[in-house]
Amino acid sequence: AHLPLPNHIITQFPSPTWLENIVVRSNGDLLLTEFAPTANLYLVSNPNPNTNPNQHLIHTFDSVQGLAGIAEPAEDLFVVVGGNITLGGNGTVSNNASGNGSSPFFAWIVDFRDNTILPLQGVTTDGQQETTKQNINITQIAQLTAALLPNGVASIPGNPDTVLIADSFAGLVWRLDIQTGSHKVAVKVPEMSAPTNSSGGGVVGINGIKMHLGYLYWINSATVKIYRVKLDRDGYREGKGTAAVETVADLSSQRTFLDDFTIDDDGVIWVVTNSDNTLLAVKEGKKAVLVGGGKTELTFAGDTAAAFGRDYRSRKMLYVTTCGGLRAPVNGTVTEGGRWLLLILVVFGYDKVRTGYHFLK
Repeated sequence: AHLPLPNHIITQFPSPTWLENIVVRSNGDLLLTEFAPTANLYLVSNPNPNTNPNQHLIHTFDSVQGLAGIAEPAEDLFVVVGGNITLGGNGTVSNNASGNGSSPFFAWIVDFRDNTILPLQGVTTDGQQETTKQNINITQIAQLTAALLPNGVASIPGNPDTVLIADSFAGLVWRLDIQTGSHKVAVKVPEMSAPTNSSGGGVVGINGIKMHLGYLYWINSATVKIYRVKLDRDGYREGKGTAAVETVADLSSQRTFLDDFTIDDDGVIWVVTNSDNTLLAVKEGKKAVLVGGGKTELTFAGDTAAAFGRDYRSRKMLYVTTCGGLRAPVNGTVTEGGRWLLLILVVFGYDKVRTGYHFLK
């Protein structure tokens, strides 16, 4: 692989649009959440530049201002969180939550498994309107009454009834039972909080989260580090709450903010940095490598999430969403509509090419 990796802008939304998270369905379609200015959920079918991808608005969640994380606890069953969030002019985030039971945050199930047929108005990348139908049922399952700022969401392999939700202001991870809607603290450690000496309002601690090989990985945006801790099958800290927290990567000397990440089959962590406008790749204990973008570039302006494809043709394709620099305008003034991009990490020759990021060795 040669740097920077090739990338393709598949879709660019009107400005301002803050795309926040992305998840890949088993059939290869993408689901995208919108954080601002509207709480929209989009579906992208045929997400490949060679197949003319189609983008559909699935649903607008009118009761809230924005959506955050999304995860898939069971095949074609997704959980998304959102709420009423205010973006400050300096890129900070504030909420209306008090933690006393009047939280403005909620969780919904987005279910593609049943027989409810909804017509979706779509648009192809060449601007052509189309109408299609999908099997979708959307149900509110919880008001997150104790949450302060729900953000990243992660499923637990082998546990289809539970998801984990990062709370960026409370500095912890909630465990949400999607059958009952009850939520309780699963993990709370100091490494999930923003430091008490952090300056400015709305400082984000824990942000993106993922489960990988039995470990919960998370980003702390304020400390610019990636951590992990071993969890049990129910989503609690292993060893009756005594499992050690490990620092996977300290990127504070290279970047000022980390947002979210994904982990590939080789254990490489691909990190989006939002206000730093870059995509990084890092292995545990090593220095991160700049894969693409730059502080003064628009390629990954405000990149917010990343996800790999799921079948053999797309497992080395990385999808990235952006907020168009809304958190921190490029060069102080430049913003654009959110994008989703595709990076091709290797040239495919399925029987010959083996993943080898020589730039990480």
